[in-house]
Amino acid sequence: MTINTICIIDDDPIFVFGSKILLRNNSFASDYLVCQNGKEALDVITPLIESEEKLPEVIFLDLNMPIMDGWEFLDEFGKISRKGGLEYIY
Repeated sequence: MTINTICIIDDDPIFVFGSKILLRNNSFASDYLVCQNGKEALDVITPLIESEEKLPEVIFLDLNMPIMDGWEFLDEFGKISRKGGLEYIY
């Protein structure tokens, strides 16, 4: 099964690089969205929710990041996803 889009939210470029290689080598996804912190991810994902565009099916989320960490991202994402009628599992 191939997933269309994966979002990687992580400030470690080595982790992002390695993850993308592993995912590509296993044909896991066709597209990757990379954000360096939770704020950047919300800035990208919120307009997708508001415009009802297709969202990433999987999000890999680092919990320890500058600006907005993974826990803060989850809190904010939960608020906007409930407004848009989305369900998420973590």
